[in-house]
Amino acid sequence: MVFVLTFTISKQKVNQKIHIIPTNAEERRLVLQEFIDQDKTPTWLGGDDTFTFDPNSYYSWNDLANDNESLEYLASMAHL
Repeated sequence: MVFVLTFTISKQKVNQKIHIIPTNAEERRLVLQEFIDQDKTPTWLGGDDTFTFDPNSYYSWNDLANDNESLEYLASMAHL
């Protein structure tokens, strides 16, 4: 009984957070404006934000460990 009540309440809360974005550009822009500022909305969704994510500049690929370093790290862990 408690599970059913909790599940129902949490389902309602989740459903309130889900919004279907229209495919029509003008309708989509109006819906998005309710939740996201125009300057934070990407241009491909009709906004003004021109930011393009570049994973190579975001992640420092030089800091990644190679396979041998990863295995050495795992071997050094006392609980394994």
